[in-house]
Amino acid sequence: MFDGRHSIPFKLFFLTIFLVFGVTVNQEVFAQAPLMVNYQGKIEMTGVEYNGPSYFKFSLIDNTSSPSTNYWTNDGSIVTAGVVPTSAVSLPVTSGLFTVKLGDTSLSNMASLASSVFANSTMYLRVWFSADGTVFELLVPDRQLVSVPYAMR
Repeated sequence: MFDGRHSIPFKLFFLTIFLVFGVTVNQEVFAQAPLMVNYQGKIEMTGVEYNGPSYFKFSLIDNTSSPSTNYWTNDGSIVTAGVVPTSAVSLPVTSGLFTVKLGDTSLSNMASLASSVFANSTMYLRVWFSADGTVFELLVPDRQLVSVPYAMR
């Protein structure tokens, strides 16, 4: 028969086991931020919102007037800074609007982004567009990446 004399040591023993197990299991796990940057834009052709299939090429560069460094291109071809990448990403455009996650490798011809890309203090996104996948036009102006993508560091 249990007379209660050992209740405090048993309670302390089980409390200790519970705390050790709880601390071991409850270690903080920090999720890594997905290395993607959301970008949205609008396409108008001769003042009319474009609708339909489209092709885009993207590059992250250091300077808009005379780029000297490509930090990343959508297809992973690190071409001369500011020069159009080799392969295009196909995206739908509806009522002139498109959206893309730069670095989303589930898209064809989209290379992943490395966190080291965001070690650069100033970076611009350069975008090329084509309605037919053959003739690409540079969209202006280049867009500077600001605080949100840098949060990945």
